[in-house]
Amino acid sequence: DPKKDIDTINTELLLADLETLDKAIQRINKNAKSGNKETIAQKQLLEELQAHLNQGLPARSFNLALSQRLFIKTLGLLTVKPTLYLANVAENGFTDNPLLSKVEAIAQQE
Repeated sequence: DPKKDIDTINTELLLADLETLDKAIQRINKNAKSGNKETIAQKQLLEELQAHLNQGLPARSFNLALSQRLFIKTLGLLTVKPTLYLANVAENGFTDNPLLSKVEAIAQQE
């Protein structure tokens, strides 16, 4: 089932990103105690993004301003990257293929 396979991969990517975010939040917590407004804003952004990922949504679907996007890019999150869906089908498998239709529907929804 391609949907199950895609869900499994997305879950693993989300878990990796959540671990990365957790480490970044711990690191930034130390600096946020100084009262630096930029650091406090970054901490809040990371916590909001963490909540977004906890809902099972990829980082690429989180609405970010350009400056925020540049900051998030430094973390190297996996789910912020564009996704390409590929399906291995037989030569005659491009029409009336319910499995391919599932992959196409997931890609369109994304």
